[in-house]
Amino acid sequence: FNGDNKNKQTQYMEYKNNDNIKNEIKAQTIKNIEKEEQQNIDIDEVKIVGEIFTTYLLVQNNESIILIDKHAAHERINFNKLKEMDLTKDRQILLKPILVHISREDYNGIINNIDVFDKIGFGVETFGDCDILVREIPIILSGTDVESVVEEIAHSIFLNKNEVTPEVLDNLLHSIACKSAIKAGDRNSTLELEEIVSILRENKNIKYCPHGRPIAHTITKKELEKMFGRIQ
Repeated sequence: FNGDNKNKQTQYMEYKNNDNIKNEIKAQTIKNIEKEEQQNIDIDEVKIVGEIFTTYLLVQNNESIILIDKHAAHERINFNKLKEMDLTKDRQILLKPILVHISREDYNGIINNIDVFDKIGFGVETFGDCDILVREIPIILSGTDVESVVEEIAHSIFLNKNEVTPEVLDNLLHSIACKSAIKAGDRNSTLELEEIVSILRENKNIKYCPHGRPIAHTITKKELEKMFGRIQ
């Protein structure tokens, strides 16, 4: 027993005074960590198998398949982006301003709340006779139906004109995220779909769209085998 203790003490002193041994142990530790991280990446490795009804992505992930609602997923991704952006700066100046005609009540409702548009990334001005001139839009809305978004925002501002709370502003961002997201039935490129899956892999907390609907549903291989009577 005492001999064993002496051996351990000797080994410890050799380790303590030998930088080469320390460096070898450190290098081996780093290799083990890298190996473990690589295994984790492999576990998360997914493959897009296809698309169903031009609405749901079918993804295979080791021992399971995942159905992803592409609109709900993209809507949440866009909403998160909007929340992180400085919407007073991250906007696009339109080469040709867009004239949007709205109802009289909505027009009257926004006259004293026109600054709300600025808070959510729009540069607009009233143009008289129930018209709004849109000069700037959030970058994320490029290529979308700007008129319908502005109409919806104007109506929401009218409905909440007495109290434009942070919750109201969030709801307006929901509308922008929804309008800028790809839609069910859209035909998208493989790169677009791969980008959605890649973002979902990197952000495990993205589980629901801004309206609370789940963005994905997982079916395990075991559940499939039970379904087809392969196992009990």
